[in-house]
Amino acid sequence: MNKIFNKLFWVMAVCGLAMAACSDGTDWNPGAAADGQGVFFPSSQSNSMTMAETSGSFEVSVFRTVSSGAATAQITATPGENAAGIFTVPTEVSFADGATESKITVAYRNMERDVPYALTLTAVDSTPYGITNLTINVISPLVWEVVSTDAMLVDNMFEAFGAVGVELTGITVEKHPDLDRYRFKSPYGNSYFGALFGIGGLLADDFVPPYIELDGETYPGGYYITVTKLGWRMINGVGPEADNDWGTFGSVYGNLSNNLPAYPLGSYNDAEKVFNLGALFFCIDNSGAELNYVLKATTLLYLNN
Repeated sequence: MNKIFNKLFWVMAVCGLAMAACSDGTDWNPGAAADGQGVFFPSSQSNSMTMAETSGSFEVSVFRTVSSGAATAQITATPGENAAGIFTVPTEVSFADGATESKITVAYRNMERDVPYALTLTAVDSTPYGITNLTINVISPLVWEVVSTDAMLVDNMFEAFGAVGVELTGITVEKHPDLDRYRFKSPYGNSYFGALFGIGGLLADDFVPPYIELDGETYPGGYYITVTKLGWRMINGVGPEADNDWGTFGSVYGNLSNNLPAYPLGSYNDAEKVFNLGALFFCIDNSGAELNYVLKATTLLYLNN
């Protein structure tokens, strides 16, 4: 046992001497400094931009590893697949004497709302110790502007069943930030059916009302409502039932391929702040077949109730 212990101690002692010998007199040399300016993008630079406007500009931070002397360094830009012509990027970044930080200003124009665009920036006089290729994702989200929080809809949806001129209040109306389009959430929910027919719980508690959009862009000279699925359908002789796939109503013009003067588009009276929704149809399930009933009474949306 003592012999084994002595041999083990001897081996450990030799190793200890070897380790000490390896560490003594050995200098650690750091990696070589980057050639040139050593330009890079800092990790603090965001790679995601959300812009309020579809045209404008934003700044990008650019660093270098040396500080002596004023200098310029080349920057190249590669737009994403759908971003050609969107961005204007300086070809150089400038550093003042003694400065290791700078910025470039990237201009953009004519972005579509809710469409993401990508831009890759590359520092040519770069360093292997930093971010030399930076891809920035830019988007200008569609934010609708509220034009009224207490609008009133004079509703005639169930005109064929005796409900004419029903006043629905407290409606919020929004406008598209760039286009002549307005929208409001469907008021045809459980409270509507409860008040009109005494029906409760027609739609699920977590049902999200769809928007009804007044489109002033598709057809010149008026406002158009495309076929809109309101989350329910009216069955003739039975009553309303939940149905997310039923195209409930819309403008006669365009939707029913009947663009006669007798079925006009909607219009807007700026003096009275009121939309006349024009000729509308109500799609009724008539024994399994679609019955497109054209509303005779005028449907109005007053922005100022």
